[in-house]
Amino acid sequence: NNSLATNPDSVISSLCEGLYHVVLTDANLCQEIRFFNLVAPGIVRQKDFAKILGKVLRRPAILPVPAKVLKLLFGEVGRVLLTSCRARPKRLLEAGFSFLYPDLEKALKDLLA
Repeated sequence: NNSLATNPDSVISSLCEGLYHVVLTDANLCQEIRFFNLVAPGIVRQKDFAKILGKVLRRPAILPVPAKVLKLLFGEVGRVLLTSCRARPKRLLEAGFSFLYPDLEKALKDLLA
């Protein structure tokens, strides 16, 4: 594991380490525009995210929030929340980065503890 994160903000630190890792290991980065998805390797559906978040917070996650409510409360961000992009960290993994929290539940426990 390449991570040095040991504080309550370690999920954020891990994200920064991913960016740092890319800059250090990719010699072509300064010569051309390249994109890296700084996302965890597991794809999680919104329903599963809510269930895991409820478990971590020890709160029920029974009823889904209607799309109209999300759009009304959050406007454009509501649409983003409802849209799936299925981003994967392919290039980050190819560059040899290892995630401190490849699993959503562990990341949320660390982030919200």
